[in-house]
Amino acid sequence: MRKYASDFLLFVSIVALGACATVPGCQATRELRKSSAGEQGAVSPSSIPDPNQRFQLSGFSVLPPRGNDWAIVSGAGEFEVGFAKRLRDPHRAVLATAWGRRVTTRSSDRKGLLEGMIRAREEGSKAGHFRLLAFTSAFDSSSGSECVRYDSTVEDRGIPQFPEEVFVLSSHGFICVHPNESAYVVGVEYSQRAPQGETLLPIDAEGESFLESLSFTPR
Repeated sequence: MRKYASDFLLFVSIVALGACATVPGCQATRELRKSSAGEQGAVSPSSIPDPNQRFQLSGFSVLPPRGNDWAIVSGAGEFEVGFAKRLRDPHRAVLATAWGRRVTTRSSDRKGLLEGMIRAREEGSKAGHFRLLAFTSAFDSSSGSECVRYDSTVEDRGIPQFPEEVFVLSSHGFICVHPNESAYVVGVEYSQRAPQGETLLPIDAEGESFLESLSFTPR
């Protein structure tokens, strides 16, 4: 296994875990964490104007998640868009994100790059106040490019609003190498947080539709 040491690997490891306060480029996750924790300065979610309109980003596009009560947390910039589900229970949070990043690598081995990134993603799930409960990954080309599908379950003891409580974070997504540029990586993910011992919300159909909406565009 080649080791791909770069700041981007750190980003990939933690972007979906809500621990990205010091990492550039994960505004959507940061804002969801602030909003769900009731922090001052959190960005208010905005309504999705047209659920059938694709969000065009650099090298790819996505549709917003299907289903009720989704809102935009981080507006569609050039490289990232984030959506959150409006929930009444502050203990719970549901997020869907899509992002693209150019990585620094001297190798043209796409599979090796993805292997290194998914390994970093798994290791990041064990860091700090997280405890990894389950992690699976597999190569997948259904989106039209070389990707890794991953599914993880993590125990989280670091929610600022509830410092004495334990939560479970379930995440599902793809990390892909852009079909036209081997140094450009795209990620899509949906995740949800719930108190430990409580049943997760039935959002898989909505989340999977978001992952399946990924479409690559020329760069």
